[in-house]
Amino acid sequence: MAADVSVSKNLPPDFRELEVFVETWALEGMDARHRKRLVSSHGERKAFYDAMVPRFNELVDYLDGRALEEISGADHVLMLLALALVDVSLSVEVFGLAHEEAHARWAENIKIACDLDSTERKGI
Repeated sequence: MAADVSVSKNLPPDFRELEVFVETWALEGMDARHRKRLVSSHGERKAFYDAMVPRFNELVDYLDGRALEEISGADHVLMLLALALVDVSLSVEVFGLAHEEAHARWAENIKIACDLDSTERKGI
């Protein structure tokens, strides 16, 4: 799965150290982020989580106040990383890294039919 980097591969200057995660985790759509979490390794999920969590409040403050439809370019890529963190946090905080593979066996059968990231509803 490739990141959506058609507009920008860069992040806003204050978040440039997180650019190492853009290609892997800045994915468009809930289903793409969910699938990436399921196929990623313990180490990949933990490294992403550990880098993002300390910056999350700052990231939210940075994006707060902008209308969703006005977020573009580097800010959009930053938002995609934030959305990926929400998905990865399930693996780290709820399921536990050691139990993700057991969860993934069943989750592979789940198709997200309504992607809330877009205004277009799929399969409903």
